[in-house]
Amino acid sequence: MAKPHDLLCFDTYLFGNTEVQHAEVFKFAGTHTFTFNVPSKISQDDLVANGMDTYLFCEGMTTEILSVYTTLKAFVGGLGTKGKIPFFEPKVPKYMEDANIEFLKWATNYDLKERETKKVEIDDS
Repeated sequence: MAKPHDLLCFDTYLFGNTEVQHAEVFKFAGTHTFTFNVPSKISQDDLVANGMDTYLFCEGMTTEILSVYTTLKAFVGGLGTKGKIPFFEPKVPKYMEDANIEFLKWATNYDLKERETKKVEIDDS
């Protein structure tokens, strides 16, 4: 019988290339087999030439919830309702700037440095 914490653990994979995409969630350990339907000649040629990429997403429900929260923090807000709804101001909030800077540092190891903003006058012509 599965332990309670085992029920929260799973692996989510995305298989794909330029023509075919398939997501699969594996909730139980063991060997898993599935078949891709690649109907068109272009898709088949692409698969032969470039293969299939495999991406593993975060494991476990807790990690998934944290990942969704982090994504929302980085991209939701500043949607431009002219300030009539708090949180949806017509500008990018500071917390969103910080979340994106933190993500770039984590994902690309690129540390953004704040620069002085200079006013640039552009001639209409």
